[in-house]
Amino acid sequence: MATATRRATVALTLVVAGAGLLDRTLYRPGMPESLLPRLASQKIVSLLVALLVLICLQACRRGAQRPWLVVIGLHGYLLYAYALYAFAGVYKSLFLCYMAILGLSLHTIGAIFLFADILYCTR
Repeated sequence: MATATRRATVALTLVVAGAGLLDRTLYRPGMPESLLPRLASQKIVSLLVALLVLICLQACRRGAQRPWLVVIGLHGYLLYAYALYAFAGVYKSLFLCYMAILGLSLHTIGAIFLFADILYCTR
């Protein structure tokens, strides 16, 4: 279940960030022109975060334990970034995707903490 949640979060982030970079008119009707470059840079960072999550998950599948901390931090970034969109009143065509990324990131962080190996953390 948690693996599907992480995959869905990464897939949605790639779609939303890619759409935001490719279609600049998504934010134009209600967004000031001065904020558009900031939105583009945030989308680039979101793409990088999604790719880093994929790399870390691949390392975790090979048995590494430390990338889980990076995955938590990256999902924390997604949680914060898309909470800004969700709660700032950016009611555009991708609003439901923002809410989904927000919820999936929160679920992923909670699942990692809930199912973390306590014995490993105390070493």
